[in-house]
Amino acid sequence: MWLTGIAVVVVLGGAWFALQPRAVAVQTAPIVTTYPSQQFVVLNSTGYVVAQRKAAISSKASGRLEWLGVAEGTRVKAGEIIARLDARDVAAQLDAARANVMVARAVLEQAEAENRDATVSLKRTQDLVARKFLPDSALDQAKARADRGRRGERKSRAGRGYGE
Repeated sequence: MWLTGIAVVVVLGGAWFALQPRAVAVQTAPIVTTYPSQQFVVLNSTGYVVAQRKAAISSKASGRLEWLGVAEGTRVKAGEIIARLDARDVAAQLDAARANVMVARAVLEQAEAENRDATVSLKRTQDLVARKFLPDSALDQAKARADRGRRGERKSRAGRGYGE
């Protein structure tokens, strides 16, 4: 019985030893990267990436941006609409400029009418002074009025850019 017990213990010990994990021998191989040239250089640097060409876009008129059809870096073609401005301010400026032109025309017409009237009045006064119906002082006044009329018309034309 003793022998049977020892035999059982030896069999169990052998089974336990056989079932234990063992280190497996692994075969290793070196890995080498080769390049066509042995002078391969890795360059590390810092810096900024900038565009080759840069375009600044502006408008002749100022106003509120109503619509923007591009983002930064988008390629655009000539003639392509990229943004739309609110035109109410520009339209108001145009209306004001048109009103100023109409006022200037009215002032010019007034100055022309006054000059024509002063010229006609001067001719009448010259005729009446020549016939001795009016004194010479009336002629002086008529000449001064005609001069004022011509200067007023010239001034109005200069303000409008017509010249003489």
